[in-house]
This record gives sequence, structure tokens and C-alpha cells, in this order.
Amino acid sequence: MDESIGVNKRGPWEVEEITDDCTLYRQVHVIQTSGKPRRSPNESHFGLRPDEIYLSFNWQKHIDLDKNFKLIGISLSKKLDWLNIAEFHIFKYPVQFLRGLPQVKIVTHDPVYDEANIPSPIGFPNNRAHSAVYCIENDLKFRTLMVDYCKEKYDEAKCEFNKDSIKDEIEDLRKRANDIPFHKDWNFSEQ
Repeated sequence: MDESIGVNKRGPWEVEEITDDCTLYRQVHVIQTSGKPRRSPNESHFGLRPDEIYLSFNWQKHIDLDKNFKLIGISLSKKLDWLNIAEFHIFKYPVQFLRGLPQVKIVTHDPVYDEANIPSPIGFPNNRAHSAVYCIENDLKFRTLMVDYCKEKYDEAKCEFNKDSIKDEIEDLRKRANDIPFHKDWNFSEQ
């Protein structure tokens, strides 16, 4: 009997059900214009790029703030530069809030695992916590609701983290290339 029938997997991980009592993290790139930072988050942080069909989040069940910022720090930009964690903020959203928005169609666990390359390529780590929010319509009203949630519940939504506390560790992780759990199976007990 084939035990895998009916089990949706991404690499070594099952795609799990995200319930309404869960929390998702959304990282936003802090944009600077004219020498001063713009309001963060702002509506542009929730828009879809032309090549995107969902908004990416990370599920709190499989990642904490420390690992979230490390994941950012060992990732490459589209220009193949290391991402700078100082340029990112992380906000958390209750799944119940997201599913309550009329524009949201599906909130699902969507692990990223490069099965063709184990370990995954340098700068493109696997992500067991990755989750996707599919919208019926990603319009200005939706993006404004996402921003308003953070404004109204700023103390709950904004994730405070001492980024300086992990800068050396990120440099060490980068030096180890893809010989780290982020690029393999997320078994952090081997570190």
C-alpha cells in the first residue's frame, strides 16, 4: 500500500493545516526616500509584483524571530547581494484576521524546498515556515486594511528584535555557505 497517497508534501515536510488561532509573520523591506524612512508598513508592502500570485508569510509554528531574521540574512536579492537585516521589519498577523478579510481567498502552508538541489543553492535557503495568502483581489482597499491593522495594533503587530545580536552569527552562516540547516532539512539540533 502506498502510504503517501493523500499526503501533500514539500520535500521532507508535510503541508500542514493552518488554523485560525495561528500567527503569520510578514517581513517588509524598509524603503528610504530623501534620506528619511517611509511609514512602515505601507500599502506597497502588500502589493503583488507582476510575477507573484500570492503574498508570502512565515508561519510562527516553524520559525521564531531569530530564525526569521537569519533566513533574511542568508538570502540573496534579485541583484545577488546579501539582504541586510537592518533594512527589514517583521509584523505578525493573526490568521483569523487574514481570513476575515473579504479579499483573502486562501491561507495555506506552502513550504519552500529545493528537491533538485540538496542542499539548496547558496543564498536561496529552504523555508519550512513559508506560507501563502492568496487574494481574490489585491487592491488598494486590501493593502490599506493590512496597514491599518498594524497601525491600530502596533504594539502587538510590530516584532521588536535586537538585530545586532545576530549579525556575527549571520556572517558565520554565510561563510558556511549552504552547509547549514536552512539549506538542508531545518534540523537545527545539529548546530
